[in-house]
Amino acid sequence: MEARAVKALLDEPAFLKPVPNTGQALLLSGPKPGNGLPGFGLNAIPCIAGEYIVVPDSSSEQLPAQTTEIELWFTMELLYYADNWEAASCDALGAAVQLYAQEEAGSSSLWAASFSDYSIIMRFPPDFKNKCQFLAIFEDRFSFFYRYREKPEDISFPAVLELGSK
Repeated sequence: MEARAVKALLDEPAFLKPVPNTGQALLLSGPKPGNGLPGFGLNAIPCIAGEYIVVPDSSSEQLPAQTTEIELWFTMELLYYADNWEAASCDALGAAVQLYAQEEAGSSSLWAASFSDYSIIMRFPPDFKNKCQFLAIFEDRFSFFYRYREKPEDISFPAVLELGSK
C-alpha cells in the first residue's frame, strides 16, 4: 500500500468510514427496562427490551435486501403459551429450548424461546427469512452476558451480531 493511502486511512476518523455490508445486526436501542410482552394480551410482565437493525450482506439470500429492524424482549418470568402460539423448531437452539411462533396482524411474526431461566421474544418483519439463525446467534452471544452478570439489572445485549457465524 502506498504511503499516501495509509496516511489517508489514518487521518480519516473511524466514525466517518462506511460500515461494510457484511450481514451484521447492530443494537439500535436497549436494553431498556419495561413492562408488557407482545403476544400475551394485555399484560404487565416485567421485561427488558431492545431493537436491532440488520445490515444485509449483498451476497446473502437469507437476509432482506435492505436494512430491517428486529425488536426483542427478555424476561425472567415464567411464561404460559396459550393457543395463539404454535410450537416451532430450530435445530440450532437445541432440544432443551421450547420455541413458539405467532403471526401478527401486520404480517410480522413473533418468535418466543424459553430457556431454563429466561425467555426471549423477537418480532421479525415479514421479509426476514432466517429467523432461527438470527435467534440462535443472538442467544449464543447473549448467554455469555447473562452468565457473567453480577446482578439481575446488569443484563446487556450484544452490540453487534455477525449473522454469518452460525
